[in-house]
Amino acid sequence: MPVLPFIEDNWENIRGIVELAHAHGAEWILAAFGMTQRKGSQEYYLRQLERLFPGMKEKHLRAFGNRYECAANGAQKLSEQFIELRAQKGMALMVPQYKLNEQVRQLSLLGI
Repeated sequence: MPVLPFIEDNWENIRGIVELAHAHGAEWILAAFGMTQRKGSQEYYLRQLERLFPGMKEKHLRAFGNRYECAANGAQKLSEQFIELRAQKGMALMVPQYKLNEQVRQLSLLGI
């Protein structure tokens, strides 16, 4: 998360991530099929995009301009495939809620 438009938004990539996470014992997995462009981070992202993927900056700007939300190509279909594969692997789609063990207590910084 996130799945970057034009760079990571293909099924082979998504499937590979899910299968690798499952193989290494992941019990849950999240994905956002696209990204946001917050003021400040957009400028940084576009600089890095041009540096790492020459010509991709112009493609990104043509597709999204200054829009806040930038959906991955085929986001709906990728999401459906992701959810199906995740279910086949028995992986949760939400982060489990942490339950505090009542027998554990926070240690004091001062030893009090």
